[in-house]
Amino acid sequence: MDPAIAVLYLAAGLAAGWHTVDQLSLLRWARAARSRRRPLPGAADPAGLPFVVVQLPLFNEPEVAGRLLGAVAALDYPAGRWLIQVLDDSTDNTPDLVGAWLADHPSAPVSHVRRSNRDGYKAGALAAGLALVPEAEFVAVLDADFVPAPDYLRRCVARFGAGVAVVQGAWGHLNPDQNLITIAGAVMMDNHFQLEQPGRQESGSFRAFNGTAGLIRVEAIREVGGWRAETLTEDFDLSLRLQLAGWQVTYDPTISVPAELPATPAALRLQQHRWMRGVAQNSRLYLARLARSAMPARVRLHLLSQLFETGTFVAVGVQVVLAPLVAWRIGHGSIPAWVGWNLPLLFGFAGLLPVYLFSLRPRVPSLGLRLWRYLQFLVVSASLSVHNALAVAAGWTGRPAGFERTPKVGSGDRPNRADPTPVSGRRPRRATRMLEAALSLGLVASLVLVLVRDPALAGYLWPTLGWSAGTLFLIPARAANLSPSTAPQPGPSVTLRAQRNH
Repeated sequence: MDPAIAVLYLAAGLAAGWHTVDQLSLLRWARAARSRRRPLPGAADPAGLPFVVVQLPLFNEPEVAGRLLGAVAALDYPAGRWLIQVLDDSTDNTPDLVGAWLADHPSAPVSHVRRSNRDGYKAGALAAGLALVPEAEFVAVLDADFVPAPDYLRRCVARFGAGVAVVQGAWGHLNPDQNLITIAGAVMMDNHFQLEQPGRQESGSFRAFNGTAGLIRVEAIREVGGWRAETLTEDFDLSLRLQLAGWQVTYDPTISVPAELPATPAALRLQQHRWMRGVAQNSRLYLARLARSAMPARVRLHLLSQLFETGTFVAVGVQVVLAPLVAWRIGHGSIPAWVGWNLPLLFGFAGLLPVYLFSLRPRVPSLGLRLWRYLQFLVVSASLSVHNALAVAAGWTGRPAGFERTPKVGSGDRPNRADPTPVSGRRPRRATRMLEAALSLGLVASLVLVLVRDPALAGYLWPTLGWSAGTLFLIPARAANLSPSTAPQPGPSVTLRAQRNH
């Protein structure tokens, strides 16, 4: 039994360390991309610009709907060549707010689309809206908390060439320094958009459409079967199908669209659960197909690392759970002491330091502040390890899950605003909360037992102690500002009501 525990513990550390190896590889490519960023091509002749539909999927977004509509209506694009679709599945007063905005802006090219149910969730709404505009050549998707610049559409259109299905922009931040949660969230997003996306593009690997702040060729969507709601990350699913079919995804970090970061532990955990579970669902669906594909070995290796990136949390979660047992057995002399130091995981955390210093540099020039931001990110990430590990495990089981939106409160345009009143957003399933609570209590109890028996074993407990420290930081506001959401009653079909504003 003890050898098996030691092997599992070290194997989990190696799995987490592999993520660092992949990130360091991407760092080399991202540095090359940053050192020679190409200028944007000039905008196309306005008379030849394609017809674009800008889709705004909403579900109970009263705090941000007006801001979104104002920003999108201000986009600089020729009249008659574009349409804004508000895909409104809301069950609160958001439709009334949208209706009032439309009444105040009668000349805006807006269509307010309402469905009788939420079949397919976001993917279903996007598909239903697109079916209403057969003349659409391109579709831009903007989530409710995004605020595009007026030249956003023109800059995206200018990047399209033959074989390009998607032009993806970077996500900026409206509230990166609001609190510890948004600081950590901004670090996570910067890593993806400043390192992973440019690194994968420079190396010729698969890139992702991120579900928002991107422009998609409608022909490509239809060719690969349209939007699908089989997973919680319909954007990643579409990205994989497009690139497996030979289409390209182009990423441009100079096209940046600022968005609101989750500002409470509960909102961050909900967002992370959906992303972790959704990517795991896609991994389960596409792994065998990707392994058999004829793509170059380097590209396949990077893609497999991308698919298993969420598995890093499983690896860390295993180590958090096993660390007290390993320390206990070291105290009994049954496991060698060097196993408890967990060198692969230490390498993983240390090796990620240059990665995050690089990805943070454009936004945080100060080296000292970047180091501090990385430590703050580690604290929050440690607290999420067990939670995210459970989400990934659930995704691999293939069990269906409902799409739970991340609550938005309008942060960024009102930076001094106090904590908002409760907004919609469903907490994780009761079974998930119970399991996580049981694991948490068990880990705390095991920490106490080990430390009481022999305080000298504390050095072997650092994975669990790190998780405990992060959790303690976040406990006071864990479930703040969330209340159960009410979903529309499911129906046998989708009934669309589109109110055209012009």
